[in-house]
Amino acid sequence: LIDPAAFSKAPLFGPHMHNFVEISQRLLAADGATRINSSGELAHQVQQQLLDLPRTREQGTRALNEVKQHRGAPSRLLAIVDEQLQETTEIR
Repeated sequence: LIDPAAFSKAPLFGPHMHNFVEISQRLLAADGATRINSSGELAHQVQQQLLDLPRTREQGTRALNEVKQHRGAPSRLLAIVDEQLQETTEIR
């Protein structure tokens, strides 16, 4: 989901996002992605995106903005883990 969003493309995805719960919910809440539940719904959504390019671009921009807000999260998390490990080592 992050890859298309990073290129200002709003992802379309199915209902089974168990490994990507947080990012899928964030993109949906920002109106930067669309959940699809059937092949018919997929065909309809693709057609809508092709017919309404301004809305499609807006949705892609929202997807990109959502991804930008969380850039660097892995580095920040690693810094927190490293800090905790150093504190634990200093106590011993």
